[in-house]
Amino acid sequence: MAASIAAKSPPRTISAIAPSNSFSPVKGRRPQCPANFPPCGHFDIPPRRPGRPDAQRPRGAPGPAPETGGNTQELASNTQEFCSTIWVRAQSATPRAAVGQVSDVPPPLPPFADADRTVIAADPKDYWRALQSEAVFVGMGGYYLVTRREDVLAALGDYATFTSRRQPLPLPGAGMKTLPTPVPLAYDPPEHSRFRRILQPYFTPRAVDALLPALREQASVLIDALVPRGGCDAIADVAVPFPFGVLTALCGLPPGDRDKLAAWAEDVNWDTPGSPHASGLFAYLVEAITGEARPALASRLLTGADPLTENEAIGFYALLCSAQDAIQAAIGSALLQLARDRRLRRSLRDNPDQIGAFIEELLRLETPFPFIGRFTARQVTLAGVTIPAGSVVVLCLATTNLEAGDGSSVTLTDDGEIRPKRHRSFAAGVHRCLGKALARMELTVIITEFLNAVKDFELEPDFTPAFTFTPGGAVMPSSLPLRWSPPP
Repeated sequence: MAASIAAKSPPRTISAIAPSNSFSPVKGRRPQCPANFPPCGHFDIPPRRPGRPDAQRPRGAPGPAPETGGNTQELASNTQEFCSTIWVRAQSATPRAAVGQVSDVPPPLPPFADADRTVIAADPKDYWRALQSEAVFVGMGGYYLVTRREDVLAALGDYATFTSRRQPLPLPGAGMKTLPTPVPLAYDPPEHSRFRRILQPYFTPRAVDALLPALREQASVLIDALVPRGGCDAIADVAVPFPFGVLTALCGLPPGDRDKLAAWAEDVNWDTPGSPHASGLFAYLVEAITGEARPALASRLLTGADPLTENEAIGFYALLCSAQDAIQAAIGSALLQLARDRRLRRSLRDNPDQIGAFIEELLRLETPFPFIGRFTARQVTLAGVTIPAGSVVVLCLATTNLEAGDGSSVTLTDDGEIRPKRHRSFAAGVHRCLGKALARMELTVIITEFLNAVKDFELEPDFTPAFTFTPGGAVMPSSLPLRWSPPP
């Protein structure tokens, strides 16, 4: 029997949308729009369907879907085809026969700003608002994009219908037979409950407080090296390296491996496990966790009262590595907003107790990870649209965060306060982000240290920010050149 969730919208009409082949493969340092939906829920690209050479769809997490009757078990093989196949503009629309209550309303094309389609928009919030025009879109290849708040939250709370389960993938060249399933994200209860019980003690507010001195030292060293230069690219010089420095402190990995881990993780597509980047990263994790000198956290996880297996520990470390682009995106967006708003900079510097409120409102407005993917374990009706079992469902967190009348940036009240509204950027339900306390601490530390060390800063003249999808599916400024007066 089909489950019915918030079925309030009438079924929409059906049309066939022809794919566009008018743009070239993506090039550059961050070469893709979302190439996959990796462990924290981003895009990947399944292979072409027989008979539909250009039809592809995003999926919800690395690896094949459960066997639920759909064709969601295949793997992506060419990530650079994403931009020319998923986000397609209708060149023609041919009516076809209606089949039940199936919607074929395609998602609108992002307002790309360059010929290579590496840029989503100068302000991605314009795109999220465009997605709010429908409750359920259907993309090329048949995935369902859900955007209405009540539907997204209902799906996040119903893991029995909208499952996260994945299967291991082959991983040649990394000393493993299969790519480990990301722990705990690619599981549902009861396995997920066990993993959360084991891992949660390391991510409580009290536990992450113990990392605070190390985080402050890393942020201070990083920023102090930039101050005499009188400027930096805040993405390459701050947002990218800092989270991986935190990762080494959390996991007990050598601090000197920070930049190597960042370089690997930046270009790894979870569903192309044979790539040099993937093989290098996972070979590193295999050696670290299965060797004699295990990192401290891995050692505790492997020897506790309910120990993880080595493959599970590797899957957890891999999840942490692949999730850092969310923090990178949030740091980049925060420094962009601060560079644009002198009053906001001064207010936070004079009232550091408001930095927490700034972070919460930033996470709501920017939504570093805008999409989370799921598979339907059974037929379900959502907003009047019948979604078959085995379908790919993409849940848009960004659209759930935006309120009518929101501006484009964090704003101060007349009395100089920030009053954040509730957000879902850490998702909801059993899969709510395990590391949210650590993420908040990282953002607080790096913003505080930057404001204290750089007394005033601004964007380089004539620079126009452009937000891109990272290979992992986060949305962040592609670059952020800042300038300031260096100390005498």
